[in-house]
Amino acid sequence: MMPVIDAVFGSHMVLQRNKPVALTGGAAPGESLTVEFGNVQTSTVADQHGRWCAVFEPRPAGGPYQIRVESASGEQVELNDVLSGDVWFCSGQSNMNWPLSLCDNSAQEVAQSACERVRLFQEPRRLSPYGPVASAGGKWQKCTPANVRDFSAVAYFFGRQLQNDLQVPIGLVHASLGGAMINTFIPESGFAAAGLPEVDEIATLRQYRDRPADNPRLIAAAKRLGEWVKSFEIKMNQVAVNACRNPGFDDSGWEQASRQTLDAPGSAWFRREVVLDPKLAGSDLRLQLGRVNDCDETFFNGVPVGSTDWSVAGHWFKPRDYNVPGELVHPGRNLIAVHVFNYNREGGLTDLGGEMRLMKSDGDPNDGLNIADNWKGWTEFRFT
Repeated sequence: MMPVIDAVFGSHMVLQRNKPVALTGGAAPGESLTVEFGNVQTSTVADQHGRWCAVFEPRPAGGPYQIRVESASGEQVELNDVLSGDVWFCSGQSNMNWPLSLCDNSAQEVAQSACERVRLFQEPRRLSPYGPVASAGGKWQKCTPANVRDFSAVAYFFGRQLQNDLQVPIGLVHASLGGAMINTFIPESGFAAAGLPEVDEIATLRQYRDRPADNPRLIAAAKRLGEWVKSFEIKMNQVAVNACRNPGFDDSGWEQASRQTLDAPGSAWFRREVVLDPKLAGSDLRLQLGRVNDCDETFFNGVPVGSTDWSVAGHWFKPRDYNVPGELVHPGRNLIAVHVFNYNREGGLTDLGGEMRLMKSDGDPNDGLNIADNWKGWTEFRFT
């Protein structure tokens, strides 16, 4: 069996300086292994569960080093470009999750982000209702424009400043989730010590771990979801929703839209007519809607031109910038329609009254049409 090193370790990683280094992994039970870190070598044996651990003495900041694990049969695995420095765990909610690509001056910041002595580890978002997961899901990477784009901006700026001040390698391990309640960061022992009811909820989860369909809490949640879907369908049957995207739809009964047209989770439509110079007819355009909270489908004269869903990092504050093909652009009156889906608290077109423009794709943004005002909105559905 080929020995393996746990996924939290990898090429390009940073290990904490001035502390003992414990490398762990898997192999065949009882397998003898030789583990080499830099120029130091030690031996270990995989236990009955196939787990092994090799501990090395603390070392100062430095590197790069190579780590090699070899079995008695000669099979081996290597990690390269390993540094010794300071490692920081970066976690939290949306502020920590905010990617560098959505910051002010993001293009410039991303372009100049390369730093050989800063390394990144991005743990993907995963649910773990039954306790800590056994292995990491991310991997170590160098700090380059391509790798840091969607990495935590707070963590990146923090790490870059530290590296500049301390002149040692910096490793940043990022694992955060926007909107997560504090409960999700507290271990079961914490709830038990405080005598909180979450202890019973955790016990229920464990009780039905192998048969979740029988979990009364999940059954109740499924019932609520079914009722929501039914009420949604009833609401949808009351209006020809697809017609909302079309220029000929009668929106005379709609109200003037505000930034918080959606005051609760649900969906809404926003429409705005634009009158274009005949010279623009047939020209490719850029439609900049600013930020949309949370997700959207956008239409120009009834035809889809762009969408952003929940899988996009920072989707609730990501500025929308969509291309409008020239064949959709008519002289005179044109219709922009945006279907917004909000999953948490208030939502809508966040930049109404701010930075929203329609311009030629190859033109000067300053020459574009300001479309931040005169939108109409209709709340399609509120999930309460």
